[in-house]
Amino acid sequence: MVLQYCEDNDINALADILSEAGCEYAAKNILNQMNDAGEFDAAVAIFIAEALKNSVSIPRTLYDDIISCYSLNPLDMDYCPRMFNGMKQLEENKLVK
Repeated sequence: MVLQYCEDNDINALADILSEAGCEYAAKNILNQMNDAGEFDAAVAIFIAEALKNSVSIPRTLYDDIISCYSLNPLDMDYCPRMFNGMKQLEENKLVK
């Protein structure tokens, strides 16, 4: 399957990880979220769900880049406990390598 990459390197990397794990439909869906709607959070949420469902690991550096986009501090502009906690689930399930 040929993926139509977006301008965000982190999202492209997530799509590559899923594609290599055999989750081509989810990889394409991630890129569609960014290319069609500019929905970074939706793309990351799709990755989290697929990674947990299929035990797909994510490199530590990519994980750190993405989790840094979210905060648990309600005063922060990036406050998003749902997304932060979703990313932490990857670590708790030992999917961060």
